[in-house]
Amino acid sequence: MGLDCIEHLDPEYILVLANTAWYHQVDVLRDAIYKHLDRETSIRVHFPLPRYNIFRLEFHFDRLILDEVPLAILNARQNKQFEKGNTLFDLGFLGLVPKRGKAYRHIIHQLHISLIVCGWDHSRWAAYAFTNSTQKQDNGNTCDNDDDNSEASDEEDAGDTIEPSEDALAANASYVLDANNPIWDPRTYWLVIISEHIRIMVHEWKWLVHHLEEGVNDWGTNHPISCFSKTCSGQCHNMNESLAWTVQTKEILNELREKLVTQIGALKTFCSSHGDAEYFTDLDDPRATAALGVCKESCLEFTNLEKKMGILHRRCDELGKHLRVILNYESNQVTLESNRVSLRSYSLNEESHRVALETQHVALANNLNAALMLSTNQFLAPVIVVTSYFSTQDKIFGFSRNATSFLVCVGIVFVVLRVVILTTFLTRKFVKLRGILACIVLGQWDQLEGRQQGVLVNKQQQFVS
Repeated sequence: MGLDCIEHLDPEYILVLANTAWYHQVDVLRDAIYKHLDRETSIRVHFPLPRYNIFRLEFHFDRLILDEVPLAILNARQNKQFEKGNTLFDLGFLGLVPKRGKAYRHIIHQLHISLIVCGWDHSRWAAYAFTNSTQKQDNGNTCDNDDDNSEASDEEDAGDTIEPSEDALAANASYVLDANNPIWDPRTYWLVIISEHIRIMVHEWKWLVHHLEEGVNDWGTNHPISCFSKTCSGQCHNMNESLAWTVQTKEILNELREKLVTQIGALKTFCSSHGDAEYFTDLDDPRATAALGVCKESCLEFTNLEKKMGILHRRCDELGKHLRVILNYESNQVTLESNRVSLRSYSLNEESHRVALETQHVALANNLNAALMLSTNQFLAPVIVVTSYFSTQDKIFGFSRNATSFLVCVGIVFVVLRVVILTTFLTRKFVKLRGILACIVLGQWDQLEGRQQGVLVNKQQQFVS
């Protein structure tokens, strides 16, 4: 019987195993190393083939440990466990307060345990264990380590008892098994060791689910749905922060739930009526019977924990739905307010357009009045001029003053006035005259005013320069 426990399997260990393993262990170790590095989950019993007497018992399980890590180490990534490539889940977003203080943060170590037993018969067999855990992590939750260490120190002070030599594979499961009084039956040994590992995993899963449930409940208590809306009377919570928290919580619940469902499936397959557990029913050792009972009980515990995680996931889904409803409501409110502003702007534009239209009508009426006055003046001006001339006593022109000459003079003055107006219009349109005098003669008062303003601007610029 040989027992080998390897922590943090690396290429050097693999090379040593390849050079020292027996020929019948080569395929077993190759498959075990592959499954361990691939983090596969399985509990299998490989029965001997008809022409071969080699049996194999394998156990591959992930182990999730909730720990409190200092922020300095977490940020600097200087912890050896991180360098080993263990997957981490950061639970800082849950808002849980670590027992050690704010300088620590809750994280989850993802470890992997592999235990393989193979041999010819019940007297000639070997066991291999691969793990990337450490002694600190194997002691369970770090929150209880202080009490455990104090109890251990008290026991050491109480007496200098000689502790038995521990089995390395059992010690990795926090189970004391005297190496000087080993379990010789390979099936009993394998059952006892994996049952201890599973028992610890159940405890760690309970501790982890408890913290997740506490985090979700605290968030729901401190962030009620009624306080997410901007229309609430109390303090309004940050919508983006709430959505980010919901997404992160759902993601980590999904990942953890998938791992738990995988472990439940492996345990159910093993403990089923036609599963590999039937391979151990003929054992009379009470430790084997107790180990089978632990496996079946742990399967039920895992199932209950999976249901709790499902409830937490549904609560996060409901929270996400409520947040989406509130977000849509707020968006609709913003859109409605924007429509109201647009309506008011349209009303103002309509009023402005109406005022402009009325102003245009007034201007048009003024233009018509001015045109009418101009036409009237053009007709009355010749009559007034001729009448003024005929009313004088002195004769300026050598013609007699009678009705016929009066009408002829009116006609001549009217024609002359029309010619002058036409000439002025054509000159302003087709002839570009410059100078103030030309503007005065042609009646271009607007251009005269513009020229004066330009002169003033030039003088100001010259003065400034």
